[in-house]
Amino acid sequence: MGPIVSSLPVSLRYGRTYAKWREYIELSRKDSAFTTQMRITQLQSLAVRAFDKSPYWREQFISTYGTAFNPNLFTFEHLSELPVLEKDTVRENAKGMLTVNRSEVDFVTTGGSSGKPLGFYLDKARSPKVFAFVSDNWARSGYTENDVRCVFRGVHMKNVDVQPWEWNSGVRELRCSPFTMSDTNLDVYYNEINARRIKYLHGYPSALEIFARHVLNSGKRFREDILGIFPVSEPLLKSQRVVLEEAFPKANILPNYAMSERVLYATEKEADVYEFDPLFGHFELIGDADEIIVSGNRGRIIGTGLLFGAMPLFRYDTGDQAELVSLPAEENGWRGIVRDIQGRRGQEFCVGKNSELISIAAINIHSKKYVAVKEFQFFQDQPGQAILRVVPATGSSGETLEALAKEFQKKIGSSLSIKLEIVKQIDRTMRGKKQFIDQRLELDKHLDV
Repeated sequence: MGPIVSSLPVSLRYGRTYAKWREYIELSRKDSAFTTQMRITQLQSLAVRAFDKSPYWREQFISTYGTAFNPNLFTFEHLSELPVLEKDTVRENAKGMLTVNRSEVDFVTTGGSSGKPLGFYLDKARSPKVFAFVSDNWARSGYTENDVRCVFRGVHMKNVDVQPWEWNSGVRELRCSPFTMSDTNLDVYYNEINARRIKYLHGYPSALEIFARHVLNSGKRFREDILGIFPVSEPLLKSQRVVLEEAFPKANILPNYAMSERVLYATEKEADVYEFDPLFGHFELIGDADEIIVSGNRGRIIGTGLLFGAMPLFRYDTGDQAELVSLPAEENGWRGIVRDIQGRRGQEFCVGKNSELISIAAINIHSKKYVAVKEFQFFQDQPGQAILRVVPATGSSGETLEALAKEFQKKIGSSLSIKLEIVKQIDRTMRGKKQFIDQRLELDKHLDV
């Protein structure tokens, strides 16, 4: 069916919902009144549905606002009075949050902090809406729905050891496996990209970095300039951005901030500064005592999804933190802006000898010795100690790798002892992602909560 689907016009290939939301997104940038009305309409529609159909949310609304609560009059001021929704609450009450029969939703699980998975339900017909926001961001690089992308993500392939790539003509994707990024396979990926004159790369930053380093080290040149790079699913580190910029100097690097729960969506407006889309969800930033954060301070990212009603999430604690630049307001089109988004929990921390958490953003260094490294990962199963696993680049020496480990040690100091381990490969998760810290400790024991 791929060739047939590929030949269809965009209106038929992606459907009316996709086209409608591309129009809404564009209009929201030009018309603040439209955005204001659209948001309140979405919020009230969700409140009515949640109050009428969800046992959990009906109880929460009555508990917060009393028996006289009218969801048709629900406002964002009312929303701020609801208690913050924690992940553990979702784990325990997901079924009670549903507003539809379970046959009408998809059950989704994600990896949680300290090995605690999170399960929740999503609307089946979510893809056209979500892709409308994603492709709107990509369009800033010149990308259109008729362009071809090379995708480095954990897509299942029939026999990845024999052929680590596949062509999907229906969605115009060259899919390259991030599990098997040997020099030989990287050459194959390069040849396929060149043959198809692909100008846009999409995937995990860790995989994109490996491909970019291969391009730089081999001196390869493309028939068509790479114009857009779309990092997803992992944090984009500063060191990775430098490598991508060097390898693809004409490319717009356009990461986004999103999550499987589909409550918020933000795009990067300048390096490490993100703007939340007001139609996708309602953004808040709060402190440890659930107080509203003012400009310049850090806080927890809280989101209320406005697009999907099968399992509404009101004031959901994403588990991430950021520094506030500006709150959403009518003057800025309800577009909240933050900088320096960091995962507050999860497996991207090391634990120091005094139980302090050390983020990957803090650990990361800028060093010319990275040229000796194909990829690296920290492994930890004891507080205060970490193993730096390194896959050497071709021709690199043990002395250079030891020097790199010493640079990490110098930056971190005595709170974390670093030991170098040279390995042949870095294992991926089941979906092909690389964790920068393979964390085996229970982080909740070291969090000040």
